Amino acid sequence: FDVQPEVIGPPPYNTLCTAKTRVIEPFTLKGAADLPWEEIRNGLRVLVLPQSAEVMKSLGFEIEEVAPRQLCLRDFVSPAFAKLDEDDLREWYGQPRTEQPAKCGDEPYGNFVKAKGPQAPRWNYNNALCGFLLRTPDSVGYLPVIEGGFDGNASAVIRRFVGKGEIIFSTLSTIDRLGLNELKGAPVRDPSARKTQIAICDDLLQPAGPVHVRKVYPSGDYAVRLAKSLGLPTLEMGILPTSVVLCGPDSELSVNDIVSAVSRGSNVLIVDNRRLAEGLGFKVAEADPSAAVYRVNADPANPDLRSIGRNLLRFRASCPFACLSDAPKGWTIDADGMFASRTYREGGKVFIAQLDPFRLEDAIKAEKTYVNEKGKSVPMTDKVRKENLRRVDLTITRHRQFVARLLTLLGVGSGDGPLYSASR
Repeated sequence: FDVQPEVIGPPPYNTLCTAKTRVIEPFTLKGAADLPWEEIRNGLRVLVLPQSAEVMKSLGFEIEEVAPRQLCLRDFVSPAFAKLDEDDLREWYGQPRTEQPAKCGDEPYGNFVKAKGPQAPRWNYNNALCGFLLRTPDSVGYLPVIEGGFDGNASAVIRRFVGKGEIIFSTLSTIDRLGLNELKGAPVRDPSARKTQIAICDDLLQPAGPVHVRKVYPSGDYAVRLAKSLGLPTLEMGILPTSVVLCGPDSELSVNDIVSAVSRGSNVLIVDNRRLAEGLGFKVAEADPSAAVYRVNADPANPDLRSIGRNLLRFRASCPFACLSDAPKGWTIDADGMFASRTYREGGKVFIAQLDPFRLEDAIKAEKTYVNEKGKSVPMTDKVRKENLRRVDLTITRHRQFVARLLTLLGVGSGDGPLYSASR
């Protein structure tokens, strides 16, 4: 990259360093407090190479104890990852290095991975890309770059936006796979691992994007409930130029209010509000409760849906929605009419999402009867209602993650503290 690095040593770091980017060497952090949080909030971009599972837990992540041999790219917008394909993210040479590998007796199979989640146990790390994954949070302020694991919801590389800065966490084990001695004649041990690590470093050196310092202004009780479910602090003093206006189905804002907010620098997310969607010029179809809607298709290169993978657009319970069509001038419709977006000349963005994160949950809680094993309709019981909620829990979580990603793309960052990433 033609970059002359400045080595600043182990924590505590040299606070006089003026570099705009920083790389944390593998297995050097002892805990969340070792990260330069104040500098990150002020604009520092940090790449954290693989650390121990205990350190990642101190940062609020949940660990998925798998050793994946294949992963999926989620960020198709960054030019740094444009040259990666599926074959680059599968079956690397050798084994990932871990801080303290767990030996399986004297067996020649490598390291043993216990099964603490929905995966089966494994007897070796051979050809795995990393030793573990980070459960992708459904909090705001996170954008996965490379994911895998159960339901594709665990990250090997994930961005976290804190104030004006950014942290890129990577669990990919490229140590001993980069062929760093090739200038002396040694071959590259795994070209795909080297190519992937180069893409991550290249992304770190890209010009910084918009800062994620916006606060959420909820319009209506629904928006307040949604913000609280995502753990977001909200504004109560009115719409500010640096806010994201969150409008639910019960929002009383007018189209003129939306346009005025955007003209003053705000971004807007409208969730399942027919009145506002039609007022902005869309044709909104009636949702058919009997329709079987289990997936929608979206353009992965759409920057307004960046890092929103297929796992968030595939539902385990049918989710009919009021489809958008006949996009007005300047608008783009995606995800089979479930999503629309526009960037105004003033720079503000408006997103419309027709997916209601609470629809399934509220419908089940409102049920008065159910059909028992004899085919008879009987009064609903708490046990049956709890079981029905359990069956759709994963879909509800994915809907919440979808909204959290949209708010992140509109400029809302994560909390200031290191323990702000609790997954659900």
